[in-house]
Amino acid sequence: MLPLQDIRIGVVTALARTVDAPETGVDLSGTLDQLGIDSLAFLRLKLILEKTFGVGLPDDFGDRLATGDDVVACAADALKSPVL
Repeated sequence: MLPLQDIRIGVVTALARTVDAPETGVDLSGTLDQLGIDSLAFLRLKLILEKTFGVGLPDDFGDRLATGDDVVACAADALKSPVL
């Protein structure tokens, strides 16, 4: 498994790519709404995360996410037991 810091960096990069913003503008403690993630962007985020970490994420991936930190936790869980 990747170190948590590497997962955090990957999520920041994925969030920044998703909303076409600089990585420095991504605050993981902020809500996904504050980060500019709407329903369409959320699908893009899921695909970027799957590609970044080489894992499949479950279809209900977004049901438990409210903040960037939640995305980090979900990515870490997926790396422990990938869903393909």
